[in-house]
Amino acid sequence: MAAPSGHRISSPPACRLPRPCCLVSRWTCPKSSDNAKNPALSPGREKYHAHNRTNILFYQKEPVMSAKENDLPRKNADGYYRKDITFRGRKYAVRSKTLKGLFTKLAEKKRMLEAGMLIPTENTYAADWCVRWLEEYQRPRCGHGQYLNYRANITRHIAPSLGRKRLCDVQPADLQRILNRQSCYSASHASKVRYTLRAIFEQARLEGLILGNPAEHLTLPRPERPGTSHRPITDEEERLILEVARTHRAGLWVKLMLYCGLRPGEAIVLRARDIDLDKRRLSVHAALEAVTGKVKGPKSASGVRTIPIPDLLTDDLRAALPASPDALLFTQSRTVLCTLLRRAFFLPKRKTTGKTDGFGVKSVLLCEV
Repeated sequence: MAAPSGHRISSPPACRLPRPCCLVSRWTCPKSSDNAKNPALSPGREKYHAHNRTNILFYQKEPVMSAKENDLPRKNADGYYRKDITFRGRKYAVRSKTLKGLFTKLAEKKRMLEAGMLIPTENTYAADWCVRWLEEYQRPRCGHGQYLNYRANITRHIAPSLGRKRLCDVQPADLQRILNRQSCYSASHASKVRYTLRAIFEQARLEGLILGNPAEHLTLPRPERPGTSHRPITDEEERLILEVARTHRAGLWVKLMLYCGLRPGEAIVLRARDIDLDKRRLSVHAALEAVTGKVKGPKSASGVRTIPIPDLLTDDLRAALPASPDALLFTQSRTVLCTLLRRAFFLPKRKTTGKTDGFGVKSVLLCEV
């Protein structure tokens, strides 16, 4: 049988052809406009068959490969075809049971690498990255107290558990085990450890060191010991506080916190210019950090505020107000500011009424009456 008019019969070329992409049966060869619409396909050899009429074989255009890469791989002893590709100086292995599946996986792997969907493996250790995150990303931006909390969580709970595991090898199960070990502590502590883990690995993801955040879906363990609930003081506790404050040298400081809702660090840095007895109000614009002893702004923007002064504090404040407007309202000799804060609030440990064991807000609030 003769070939239809307009067709040319040619023998296969002697050179090796790229892999076939698809087989299309047509009466005529594709026009040049077809190739323009789909530049990924180009006409290959044509061969006439009596039963199938005209078969035209198309081939997919692939990136230029070396002669070694262009050789067809052989099946390994395990029954798989394997092909290695190099991207940015690193080799990636692709395996498949069939040649067709192997070439498909190769093309997909190249596409994902060039699109940045696959990130070359880094040899960064997880423990080293935790220290780098703490020093380079948190220390310049967080307060000293928060920095100490991060450092304690990393050095005591996170870094020892990760050991010398590479950052890219850390799995969610590894981090969940770290979090489960915090069940012997309070629920607040476990929540802080989880927040630290999420922040550490989220920064690693943003840096391009890992594809995803393994700490994103961690769940808090059930604490073994019951948590303490915050409550307001009772009327009896308020009576005891005022009774001790009547004769104690720090009584005005405590009453100012009680009636004006001030934090200890906010009350201890008040100056004479912050008190306006004519309008009966005080201004809060700074606070003392107990860990470092530094005076800085309040914890939030809402911390800068103006508070009305109750009538029962007016006489005490007028008697204690220094003459200089820049002088501190609460002072003592020989020590720094935070010493008074520690003595009156943090040092008392025993459950006393505060009458015979010195004065302590913590002692009074913990008393059992």
